[in-house]
Amino acid sequence: MIYEPRLKVGVPIQALDLDSKGNSSFLARKLVLEEIYNILRFYLEKNLVEVEVLGDREFVGNEWEEYIGKKFGNYTLRVRRDYEVEGGKTVGAIIQEMVEGEVREIKRDGWRVVIKRLEDSSDRRDECLALVTLDMKSKAEDIISRYRDRWRIERMFFNVESNGFQMSKTHFRDSSKVEMLFYVMGICYYISEVVGKIGEKAGNRVRRSVFLRGLRKLKRVLRGISVMEIEKIWEIILEYEKNFRKEMIFILVAKGVQ
Repeated sequence: MIYEPRLKVGVPIQALDLDSKGNSSFLARKLVLEEIYNILRFYLEKNLVEVEVLGDREFVGNEWEEYIGKKFGNYTLRVRRDYEVEGGKTVGAIIQEMVEGEVREIKRDGWRVVIKRLEDSSDRRDECLALVTLDMKSKAEDIISRYRDRWRIERMFFNVESNGFQMSKTHFRDSSKVEMLFYVMGICYYISEVVGKIGEKAGNRVRRSVFLRGLRKLKRVLRGISVMEIEKIWEIILEYEKNFRKEMIFILVAKGVQ
């Protein structure tokens, strides 16, 4: 999934059905990112776009960090309590010295760790947010804020699997069918996100997610509510398509489907 922070829109651009269960291996993750790199290659080699790879706690390790650092130039990964920061000192040891809400950063040669002590939790895993990143320029709070955008990925899977498209009810087993279905839904997801922006454009702050708002508008249109609403949605799509082309997201979605 690629996320454009300025427009606050995220869309899936690549899918790979893996045979393994549970956490994926380094080779499986590398295979997916190689596909993503091929989609982005032109923009990366021409320095037309900056990419930051975001990953949760299971996506860490020296080999993995070295690979994505060399391939994409920047990453921000959440790390566990036992992650060694400096001089044998772990994240878990450092947060014991911190108070709730405190942010601390430890800079090393070309990378740094940003740690924020969260509210007390019965689950020790959730008492802090610790991130390792190659970004040496941004403020610590900005890095934390960008990482939190990763939640859009979890929401996307939720929307695709059960909340909107009900992919889990298809019961497909063939990998090629699963991947093709995901590509088609990638385009539909993009259109739903764009249409969902209509309420925001009009200044209406709706608590419902942008995706669901857009999906429900599309359902009403397909049921033939009014020509005027169809024309309005089409105008919005064209307007955002120009922005997406400018920001290269729309092209990336199309390339991912190809």
